[in-house]
Amino acid sequence: MGKSISKLYLDAKVNGGLQFIFTLLRAEGWTNESDQIRALYGFLQGVKQGIKRGPLDDATQVFQTLTAALDTYNLIYNLVANAAGETYRVSPLPNALDERGFGTGAAPKNGEHIDALLQKAKSLVDTNPEFYKILEETYNDDVKNIYRHERDFDVSRDKEHLYKLVDFLHDVLKKYYRTLRQIGGQKQKVFPSNATFDVFELLANEVGELFGIDVHHSDGSISTFKRYADRTEQGPYSFTDKGEIIILNSPTSGVPMWMLNKKPFYEIGFPGRYNNIGEWKPINYPGNSQEIQQKTRKAAESEADKRIEGCLFYVMATCHHAVEFVVKSNFTIPYDFLSTSVVLPTGETRIQLHKIKMPDVPSKTANVEVYDGTAFLPAIDVETIGNTLDAIGSVLNRIAFRVDGRVEWKIKYNTHASGSGLHHLSKGHFDELGEYLMGLKGGDAGLIDTAISWYTTAKNSTNTFTKYLNYYIAVESLAVALADGEMVIGEEFGLSKPTRQEKKKASEECIKKLHDELYESNPISFVQKAYSEGIGSLRAKTELSLRKIFGDEHAYVREFLDKTDGKNMYDLRNDLAHGNFNHIDRKEAYTIRKKLGVLEDIAYHFIMKLSLGPNKEYKRSSSFSMSIPFGDDPRNYMVVSNMPMKKDWKIQWEWLD
Repeated sequence: MGKSISKLYLDAKVNGGLQFIFTLLRAEGWTNESDQIRALYGFLQGVKQGIKRGPLDDATQVFQTLTAALDTYNLIYNLVANAAGETYRVSPLPNALDERGFGTGAAPKNGEHIDALLQKAKSLVDTNPEFYKILEETYNDDVKNIYRHERDFDVSRDKEHLYKLVDFLHDVLKKYYRTLRQIGGQKQKVFPSNATFDVFELLANEVGELFGIDVHHSDGSISTFKRYADRTEQGPYSFTDKGEIIILNSPTSGVPMWMLNKKPFYEIGFPGRYNNIGEWKPINYPGNSQEIQQKTRKAAESEADKRIEGCLFYVMATCHHAVEFVVKSNFTIPYDFLSTSVVLPTGETRIQLHKIKMPDVPSKTANVEVYDGTAFLPAIDVETIGNTLDAIGSVLNRIAFRVDGRVEWKIKYNTHASGSGLHHLSKGHFDELGEYLMGLKGGDAGLIDTAISWYTTAKNSTNTFTKYLNYYIAVESLAVALADGEMVIGEEFGLSKPTRQEKKKASEECIKKLHDELYESNPISFVQKAYSEGIGSLRAKTELSLRKIFGDEHAYVREFLDKTDGKNMYDLRNDLAHGNFNHIDRKEAYTIRKKLGVLEDIAYHFIMKLSLGPNKEYKRSSSFSMSIPFGDDPRNYMVVSNMPMKKDWKIQWEWLD
C-alpha cells in the first residue's frame, strides 16, 4: 500500500506543480475552524493503537467518523486530479446539503462522495493501477451498501473492512504530513512562475511543515494562503464556479519581471540551470523581453566580449545564476560527468561537463564527443561573467592540451550571435572571384596564399586570442616581405628592395627613438625593443608597409599605432607571442577584444590591396542569407513568450555549427 500511495503523491507533485501545493494546503477562504484533517490523523493513530490491543468497543462510532471525513476525501480526490495534471478544487466531491440546499460540510448520506472518488480514480488505472486496486478493495460493492444506507454497519461482518479503511486513511495522511515536512524543510522555497511574473514563496512553520504560500506579484502586492491549527488566512484571490483558484492581480500593473519583496528576483537567483542536461530550449519569458534586453545591452555596452550581454540576458530572463554552453571535442572522458572549481577575482565558479548522447549521424559523429556544460556564477556582474567565460575557455584548453586533443565551445544564448549563413554570389561577384583567382602576380602568389591561410585560420577559430595572433601574422608576414623588397607588387606602391645603407639608417632611427622614449624609465625594455624593433625591425617594417599601402593618415594606420591601456597592436602581438599575457585577466583580454575587429579589417584589406594593386577597386562581399527552420532551432529565437510545441529540445548537431 505504501508504494502506491507514495507514487500518488509523486505523480501529483510532478504533474500538478503549483496546484499540488494548493492541494497540500487545502487552500480556501478565511475560517476560524480547527484543522479537521489533523484531528482525524490523531484520531486514526489512536484507533490503530486500540486495534493492536484487541477488538474496538466503539467500532460503529469509528466507522461513522471515518465516513463523515469529507475533508480527507476531498484531499484524496485532489491528489488524484493533480496526478492526472488537473487543477485543485476547493470542494470537488458532493457535499451533504441541509433543508435549504446549502452545504453542511458533512459527507452526504447516500455516499455519492465515495462513488465520485472511485470514478475519478479510474484515471489512474494505467499510471498507478495498484492505488486504484486498493480503493476498489477498500470500497467494494458489499460495503458500498453501508454508505448508501441500504444496510447498517455490522461489526462482526464489516470488521475487516473497517480495519482496511483505517489503514488506508492512516497511510494517506501519514504520507501527507511527511510531504508537508519534506517540502517545508527543503532549502529552496521560492520559485518563479513560467506563465506569469509571479514568484511563489513556500512558507514553513516552527516545526518545519509547509503551512502556507505567498504569491509575490510584479507590482509588489502579495496573494497569500496560510493554514494554522485553529484558523486559515487568505487574500486576495477568488474561485471559479468549479472551485478553482483565481489569483487576483492585474498583469499590466507591475514591471515586466519577477519581483520578490519589491526586489528583482534575478538578483536573488534560482538554483541550478534553465535546461535539463542535454537540452537547449528557447528561454520562456512570460512577457515582453525588450526591457531586460535594454538593461543587459546598457550594462555590457562597454564590453568588447559581446557574449557577456547574452549571459546577462540569460540570468535576467531565467533567474538562474549560471552560464550554459556546449562543447565539441575529439576526446572523451571516462565518466559521464566532470566537475571542477576555478577561483576568480570575484569568487569561485564551479564548472561542470556532462557527456551527452547525440543523434546518430555518421558523417557528423566520427571522432566527435559533445558535452553540455554549466558554469555557476558567484556573482552576476559584468566582470564576474567575463571572468567566468575566460575560465571556461582556460579549463577546456587545459584538458585539450593535456590529452593532445581539440576543443570548440560556445554559449547557448548569445544576443550577438552571427550565423555565417549561405553566401550568394551574383554573376558580377563570380566574375570578380575568377579575376582574383587568376590575377595574382606569380612571384607574390605564395606569400599571399600564406597570408590568406593565416587569415582563414583566424576566421575559423573560436578562441579570441588565437584569432588576434593569426590576423596579426597574416598582416606581418606580408608587411615584412613587402618592406624587404621581396614582393613584385612592391614597386607599384613605391617600395623597392632597400640598400644596406638604407637598412642601417632605418635601424639607427628606430633605436634612437626607442632610447629617447624608454632608456631612462625602463632600460631593460629598451634593450628588448631595440633588438626586436630596431635590429629585427618587425614593427617598423609593418608600420612602413601599412603607410605605403593605405597612406600616412589612414584610419588603419592610426588604429595600428594608437595605444589602448598603454599598448598598441604590436605590443599585444608581442604579449601573446612571448607568453606575457594573462588570458584570465579581464583588463588585458578587453584590450585584445577591442582591437580584434579592426585588426581583422586591416588584414583583409591589406591582403586585397597587395593581391590587386593600388588602383584596383573591389568590394568586400557581404551578401548572404540564412535558412531558418523556425520552431526547431533555439538559436533563431532565443526568447519566447509562449514555448513552441516541440516533442523535445535535445541538442542537435546543426545547433553546434
